[in-house]
Amino acid sequence: MDTALTLVGVTLVATMVSGAVGMGGGTILAAAMATLLPARSVVPLHGVVQVCSNSSRGLLLWRHIDWRLLALYVPLQLVGEER
Repeated sequence: MDTALTLVGVTLVATMVSGAVGMGGGTILAAAMATLLPARSVVPLHGVVQVCSNSSRGLLLWRHIDWRLLALYVPLQLVGEER
């Protein structure tokens, strides 16, 4: 229970840092997770948290997405992807 409450507190701080500065929240959260959780669970759990965080931000800011820029970015990202 203490670990869960600590992670909730760190998540709140990381969210505020990320909202104020625009970056760094994921790094803060990853460092806290690495300290408090078993090593095997840190990367998958952090990945799920980041996907949820970024997806919700995308949904909230949907109207502000520059679709022309995204149309240029996605194909180039696929070309640069390693297989």
